[in-house]
Amino acid sequence: MFDSFKTAIANIIIIVLCLGMVGAGMIKLMSLPQLVEWWDAWGLPHWFRYVIGAFEFIIGLCIFIPKTRKYALYALIVEMIGAFTIHMAYEEFWETRGPILVIVASSLLLYIKYFQTSK
Repeated sequence: MFDSFKTAIANIIIIVLCLGMVGAGMIKLMSLPQLVEWWDAWGLPHWFRYVIGAFEFIIGLCIFIPKTRKYALYALIVEMIGAFTIHMAYEEFWETRGPILVIVASSLLLYIKYFQTSK
């Protein structure tokens, strides 16, 4: 019973992270005006937004594929640490909730799928 619950939670996290990262990547690739303003305020080059957008899109797809999921989750955690850092550096404390949530969800999924030992 508990194993089916863990599997259900893991599947929900996979779907949410997959759709969320594909969506976040697409938003960056589409250059929405609000996002362009943020990147200007941070002083980051616009080409970097496309790199991050493509990276997020690919991570989202790789989370869905079981063979690449573990590595995609590690890459996602690293990217979210970067997102957290940029928001903290510019005192956008409220914006850190997204990266924190993604880091926690990714870590939980890694634990459930790859690090939990069966009794």
